[in-house]
Amino acid sequence: MNVVVYGYGLMGKKVANAINAHETLKLVGIISPMFDEEIKENMFHSLEECKEHIDAIIDFSHPNNLNEILEYGLKNVLNRSVKP
Repeated sequence: MNVVVYGYGLMGKKVANAINAHETLKLVGIISPMFDEEIKENMFHSLEECKEHIDAIIDFSHPNNLNEILEYGLKNVLNRSVKP
């Protein structure tokens, strides 16, 4: 499962580390308006910058980002064909 973490504060960093330690999850990127350090993961400033296939977004950002996350999810998830 491809996962993106939205927000790279204290909790976002912990979640990213947990995803990296999990064998069935793949951290495809971190979304944050700014980064306080260089990281090995893909760094994006918005969801639109991320061109990877995303199965899940884990949000630990500011509530102001919810509209962007919702719009991205609706546009990208509803356009996929669902297979049983």
